[in-house]
Amino acid sequence: MAIHRSKVSTFGGGFGGPTEVTSGGNALKFYASVRLNIRRIGLVKKGEEVGGQETLLHSFIRKQMIKFFSFVLQIFSQMYSRAFQVLVKIVKNKHAPPFKTAQFELEFGKGISRDSEIIELGCKHKFIAKAGGAFYNMNGQSFRGKDAIKRYFTQNEGAREELMVKLREKLMLPGRRLDEETETTDPELLQEVVTSDATDEDIVAAVEA
Repeated sequence: MAIHRSKVSTFGGGFGGPTEVTSGGNALKFYASVRLNIRRIGLVKKGEEVGGQETLLHSFIRKQMIKFFSFVLQIFSQMYSRAFQVLVKIVKNKHAPPFKTAQFELEFGKGISRDSEIIELGCKHKFIAKAGGAFYNMNGQSFRGKDAIKRYFTQNEGAREELMVKLREKLMLPGRRLDEETETTDPELLQEVVTSDATDEDIVAAVEA
């Protein structure tokens, strides 16, 4: 298995068509089994809440000197970030259905944040109540920001496992119902009906029985 990483380039000529092309020609597009388009779509601040001094500084820069210090503002934002918001789109896939997307947090020095995914799924399926921009309520306790819930999960492994069990039951329940509906047919009756030497009268009698 070979993994090739390349950057996309902006194509400025022509009318219509794609504005971004993959560097390296068309050979990589044709011979690759799986192609993933990975983009950074945002930054995750420490604690999800910006402090008072940082808010004033950002406001002052945006209003007064945004034309001169845009690069400095970008560097300043990255200094106070702990993760990236990443969007992945499956452009090509020969092993499974393509064109699916996934969004997750990529923490610096750790990788994909599994706790953030659990928290988002918990909010989606009403196991965690979210109020406002960064206030969460779970098991009768209130938390400010995802970092507080992550620290709670680190100190209480049982709470994380309990939430994961609830999510598994919630997400896998439709599949179980489908399996139960497909297994309602009696296999012995099916084998008795579908035989090579059975006549129409025998099939009707077997069904009525």
